[in-house]
Amino acid sequence: ITKERRNITVWPDNPMGHGVKDMKFRFQWNFPIEFDPHDPNTVYAANTGLYRSTDRGKRWRLILPDSADVTAESMSGDHAGQRFVTSSGVPGGSIAKVRVDPVKPGRLWVGVSSGGRRGDRGSNVMVSDDNGESWITAAEVAGQVLAIFPGSWHGQPDQVVVVTSSAISRVGLNGEVVSLKLPAERTTAADG
Repeated sequence: ITKERRNITVWPDNPMGHGVKDMKFRFQWNFPIEFDPHDPNTVYAANTGLYRSTDRGKRWRLILPDSADVTAESMSGDHAGQRFVTSSGVPGGSIAKVRVDPVKPGRLWVGVSSGGRRGDRGSNVMVSDDNGESWITAAEVAGQVLAIFPGSWHGQPDQVVVVTSSAISRVGLNGEVVSLKLPAERTTAADG
């Protein structure tokens, strides 16, 4: 163990004493971050956009939406009400979850809040099969995305299970959304 450590941020900045509207990139304290299981040098971080670093966090590139597609930035209030406005109409909002498919290299899934506080207007489940160069909206689901479980974990590589603040759904690349049953009784985690 070398005991070396390094602070890695998408934009090196000291935000002390500034409102979020003054920042170049606006990140929550607990923004989604995902490491690529196929490439140890690649890491993803999300806020209202998805950023990728292919050099372990030294440099970052906006990949959703494509920076060339961004025409404006909308800001409502001082508490991360930021959205990118795009010429192509790519859904904007806060990216609540990022998942790199552990079996299919290049496949990325994201849950993008459609707006409202905590995704109460629903979320778009988007997918890319080319490391974020192009995206499709696989489906819209109710609530804010809390977790994405790749179907490749259970033999269904073209779908994911999406857990939101109000439902659990199976989402396919073909746009099919199947609601899954929640437990009838509360489940309590064991102490320990």
